Amino acid sequence: TVAIRLKFKEDELYETSLKRIKNSVLKTQKYQDYPFYKLLHDIQYENDPSRSSLFDIMLVIVQSNITEKKSPLENTVLGKINKKKVRSKVDLTFFIKESNGLIETQIVYNLDLYTNSVSDKLYAEFETLLITISENNNLTIGNYIDEIRDLSEKVEQNEFSELLNETLGEDF
Repeated sequence: TVAIRLKFKEDELYETSLKRIKNSVLKTQKYQDYPFYKLLHDIQYENDPSRSSLFDIMLVIVQSNITEKKSPLENTVLGKINKKKVRSKVDLTFFIKESNGLIETQIVYNLDLYTNSVSDKLYAEFETLLITISENNNLTIGNYIDEIRDLSEKVEQNEFSELLNETLGEDF
């Protein structure tokens, strides 16, 4: 486990962000043998037992075929959410695995913080982000945020309309 702090800039192009993040990750790899508990001790981090140390969200990426050279989402199909009941060590963990030309995804979340409906919404937004990036990687981070926000608002409006129609249908 390597702890990396990343900041996203809304006006930065996705490709620029990706290069900056890649460089940051490569630089931190030289510290991967430094034990995480020792890092916490060395910075004199005061642990709150109700929270994870230093981070709330974790992204785990597993590549099964690293020799294959293609764009991560090129000719692939996103897997469906896997909703296993697992005790989460952090607030939210996104697992991504590339296998046989497919991208499999799983979200594990803290049941004390998130409900199934919130998890479903997060997954839908995550899926939208991956699809949008695979279709056009020349946008800014802010553009992707707007795209997700627009889709979320449309989904919520549709759900509200359906609920309203059902309610009105029952009354008339």
